[in-house]
Amino acid sequence: MLKKIRALIIKKKLFSFIYEKQKLKIIKSNKSLQKNLNINIINYKFFSGRYINYDSNGIGKEYNGYNDKLIFEGEYLNGKRNGKGKEYDNYSKLIFIFEGEI
Repeated sequence: MLKKIRALIIKKKLFSFIYEKQKLKIIKSNKSLQKNLNINIINYKFFSGRYINYDSNGIGKEYNGYNDKLIFEGEYLNGKRNGKGKEYDNYSKLIFIFEGEI
């Protein structure tokens, strides 16, 4: 549906009525909308206080958005923690090792 809307001003107007959390969920995997609406990683960091860098095969690293320290390293499924992983504290010290669903 959003592909059929060509006017940038209409897209901006549509997204102005949506809460920030929903807006970020909708456009998290759409680079062209992110570029058109001028949304980048800084918006995600500011809103959630954390951000995720995905590697291959669903493995990713989750960082604190304020000081860029590693919080979690492990498997992700649909943007959520799932499977094996390691959780760290604010001093990058290992807290817990997960072996199943989180």
